[in-house]
Amino acid sequence: MGWLDIIRDMQKQKEIAKTNLEKSSRTQKGLTGDESICINNDTEIRRFDVLISDITKRNIKANRYGSVINDYTNRRTALKKDFINRDCADVLEKKKLLESANVLGTNFSRSEDDILEKSRKEQNKLYALGGGILLLGLILIVRK
Repeated sequence: MGWLDIIRDMQKQKEIAKTNLEKSSRTQKGLTGDESICINNDTEIRRFDVLISDITKRNIKANRYGSVINDYTNRRTALKKDFINRDCADVLEKKKLLESANVLGTNFSRSEDDILEKSRKEQNKLYALGGGILLLGLILIVRK
């Protein structure tokens, strides 16, 4: 496999990743512009990390892909700078925290409802038992 084949393969992978990224961007509803851009930048940075790693492994045997590695490294660096300039780490962390809080709030509400339902059932049992004891006491008093 020549270096042209590898570059073509990487370009195909890039197009596939870009298509998948566009699809995932369309399905991410309820995101602000910054969140969407940050998620896309994070995904692209990870993709470039994988590509650079793969090419570097191939480059060890024959030093052919230096320019491709430099190109991908420069693109990754530009994305990383944009990621930092937009405070994407904070944006993504805030998004994760809000999602966690939402999940915890939902689970807390369900747990609270379950506990209240069990308490109501126990309370009704005790009312029935108390009513039965009162009726038994009334019957015993009336018979005397």
